[in-house]
Amino acid sequence: MTLRTPRSFARSLLAMRASKCGCLSSPFPTDRLISGLYWHAMWIRTADDSESPNPETYPEFKTLYLTHHQDANETRCEFILDDKYALYHGFTLRSIYSDDIYPRNIYPRQFTGDAVALSSVIDDLTVIVYTNYDARSRFAVGLGYFLGQGWVHVICDELGRTPEDLWIPWPHFGKIVYELMRNARAEQAQTMPGSVHGFVPNTGHFIKHAHLPGSILAAKVVWGSWENDNFKIIVDVDQCPGCCDGPHRWAATFIRYRGLPTPGLMHTVSLLHELKLDGWEADFDECSGQRIALGDYGDYSNGTFIRVGNIFEDVGILDIHTTDPAYRPVVSRVSGYLRPWKLTGHLKGLAAAHLRKGKLLALHQPKGLSLPTNWQVVRLLKALSTRLAGKHLVITVVQCSGFYGVGDDEPQILTPLCTIVRPQVWQRQLPCVERRERFKSIREYFYALANMHQSPGTEALHKSACKKKEDGAIEFFSDMFGLKHLRNRRDNILQKALFDDK
Repeated sequence: MTLRTPRSFARSLLAMRASKCGCLSSPFPTDRLISGLYWHAMWIRTADDSESPNPETYPEFKTLYLTHHQDANETRCEFILDDKYALYHGFTLRSIYSDDIYPRNIYPRQFTGDAVALSSVIDDLTVIVYTNYDARSRFAVGLGYFLGQGWVHVICDELGRTPEDLWIPWPHFGKIVYELMRNARAEQAQTMPGSVHGFVPNTGHFIKHAHLPGSILAAKVVWGSWENDNFKIIVDVDQCPGCCDGPHRWAATFIRYRGLPTPGLMHTVSLLHELKLDGWEADFDECSGQRIALGDYGDYSNGTFIRVGNIFEDVGILDIHTTDPAYRPVVSRVSGYLRPWKLTGHLKGLAAAHLRKGKLLALHQPKGLSLPTNWQVVRLLKALSTRLAGKHLVITVVQCSGFYGVGDDEPQILTPLCTIVRPQVWQRQLPCVERRERFKSIREYFYALANMHQSPGTEALHKSACKKKEDGAIEFFSDMFGLKHLRNRRDNILQKALFDDK
């Protein structure tokens, strides 16, 4: 539509639509992509630069054909799903819904191992449903790819907590969640961390949780981006931190790790030495003068690890048998930054650990021992997560028959290197201060109401104090549940009914 003017400008309103691949059917850029039809207004200079635009006549409608080239190159986003922690609490994967199978009701969609690739061409979406029938609880995790942006979301079922509630069969629950997430896919993609600037650092991870009704637990997803179009999603069920006033917001967490694969996300707390385990670059801390063993846990501060216990010593209380071959450590070949001209003696069996301050550490016949990454070890760490919340863990040790600093005259005592980490599964979000104060007020006012008929004594002063507490409690709960508005509404209805009767 063009508005002609007697001056030197014409104002054009161009109809445009966002395509599936994220391109616009108009060559003119806009600040924001909006799904659906909208108008883009622009002023086209026709002659004189000095005149200002001022439409004065009626508009003319004219068809204008714009050149549009759709990107035929499909991009795929590969999600890696790790849900072993969620299975610990009795949740089982019931079904997977996706764009290619949902219309035909074929379940489940087959992953390639623990990976699923979503397409950018069809705004792909996959929904995974987890159910715990004993607890009458379930939740769904959505993995989507919309306009070139991968996204993740989690929704909990709020029905079926009591026998009187309607327990919707899980296929229907999955379909409902699928439609909800698909209708909100644009919003979910825009709210993903890194979607604005298109960059997420390798150490950046993000957590989103949704409270499981009728419990102290929450369904949690942890998302991190290591390479372009590759996303690893960890699904967990953990104790809710009590901050459910904003359950669907992303919270940032810092995780830095380099080394062999681990049983869950780990954050390395010390980067003193560098070695290679089976070709994997890894970071280590020096344990000089300490007897450190694989599986030790404790506190770490100011560069010092204070041992408290060992996870394999605590398995007795969990009815876990460490004689199971699944708990045997993984043995790795150790190699380092060898500089033969700086090493003394025979070079056979020597490896040099590079110290970040520049010094080398010579190790004779070294070998690495690491925690396995199987389900049994994951379950063990999850089982200890409540009791060992906030603790640090030794996940790798390097043992050797000789150990000395390059340039020193004499070999020193045998001192292994170790990797000390902070397991993400042992981390707890700090409780929400505002919500904690809210709960405190609820308890205080509840007790004030509960004791209103049990107050001893008949003194006038005591009665006055109790009456003040009771009035305060009634006022508090009236505001919380909106009883004032309900009471006012009821009074208005009654007054209107009386007036109509007259």
